[in-house]
Amino acid sequence: MRVYGNSLFAFPELKERLKVWTKEDRSDERSIVAVYMTTEGGGVKRRKYTSGNTSLDIVDSDDLYVDHRYNNLINVGDYFQRKNDPFIYRVINRKPYDIAAGYLWFDVERVTGATPDKNEVLPVKEGYFA
Repeated sequence: MRVYGNSLFAFPELKERLKVWTKEDRSDERSIVAVYMTTEGGGVKRRKYTSGNTSLDIVDSDDLYVDHRYNNLINVGDYFQRKNDPFIYRVINRKPYDIAAGYLWFDVERVTGATPDKNEVLPVKEGYFA
């Protein structure tokens, strides 16, 4: 038990089982229990480029809290899918606050575009010139 307690354990209904994999063919699929929290793009971040210029960009990543016992089963770059959710998500960053509430904390984002399993037919529209 941590000094501050395990606050996420107070809400067991937030825990869900996720399928996690690294390889495209899902041959290394494994199962973990985690808490997924959506942020709905709730932030703006200033990005700095090598030329010294900066710009503002909308941060559209969600949070994933994983119990320490699954530490070896999830890494940055892994994909995962939630039960009853057609979308596939990818782990993009690990936050440095590993001991907060007894969970590992990751930034995740939804995979958009062509599906990672490459089975989606993409319609091609011909150009129209007037």
